[in-house]
Amino acid sequence: MKRIITLCFLTLLISISIKAQNLVPNGDFELGPDSSSMGWQFGAWDTTNGGCTTTKFVNGPYFWTIVTGSPDRLVEGNFPPCNWDKDTAASGNAYVVFWGIFTLSSTPEAGKSTLLIPLQKDSIYHLSYYVKLETFSHISFTPVRIAFVFNNIGDSLVSSFVTDTIWQYRDTIFKSSVNSSEIKITGIDYAFSAVDIDNIKLEKITPNLIDEYLMQKNLKIYPNPFTDILFIDLMNNETPIIKIFDFAGKIIDNYTIIRNDNYSLDCSKLSSGIYFINIITNQINITK
Repeated sequence: MKRIITLCFLTLLISISIKAQNLVPNGDFELGPDSSSMGWQFGAWDTTNGGCTTTKFVNGPYFWTIVTGSPDRLVEGNFPPCNWDKDTAASGNAYVVFWGIFTLSSTPEAGKSTLLIPLQKDSIYHLSYYVKLETFSHISFTPVRIAFVFNNIGDSLVSSFVTDTIWQYRDTIFKSSVNSSEIKITGIDYAFSAVDIDNIKLEKITPNLIDEYLMQKNLKIYPNPFTDILFIDLMNNETPIIKIFDFAGKIIDNYTIIRNDNYSLDCSKLSSGIYFINIITNQINITK
């Protein structure tokens, strides 16, 4: 039987060498009450369809206000009876859930925050965040998207469809078309599922960092799954530090790095399974 080795795509972490201020206050939603919230500033838990037996009234995340609907800030484990409060945050203990349009008469859930420093027209920004699909046991679910809107008249950045119930890293670079002081997050699709979001970062960058960003995006590691040889394509001539971990986080050392036009790994001695690979250069630190 042929061995099959798989790289685990639970996370894709792309680190850009940017030491810039995050312009989104409380972008990880950790600041707020110690309990989960329904509707941020108002409302109560649905005790029928959601499978919950607890009703609470609590405030939502600090620095954020409701635009439409009732987006929910969830804190891990505060409502064990709820079948959709059993997930973990991307980091820390809290994240926010945004519904899209779930009835013909409804509006998508949306919340907004005032940026710590307004966006400047024609400046370049890097937006990053984590998302996953929120599903509910009593209804079927469909892929959904989320949008970031600046000042309601500026740029509207729409995510690709969120299809996975495991946290996924997303990011984009854009040039601001207007001066903007607010960021709004909103669901946009007619669907019976929602988007969980965590760790929002918005940073101003300089034009010379765009090439670095694109280089990281264009890093190729293939095929996946693979049997013996794993290929790594880098767009520069740096010598990377390469590490492989098993699913428990233990470093694996029984593989060989081959230098040809780029790099490849001879993993013929590895057992079948799921592994993580970490690649570090002077510019990037990526784990797949």
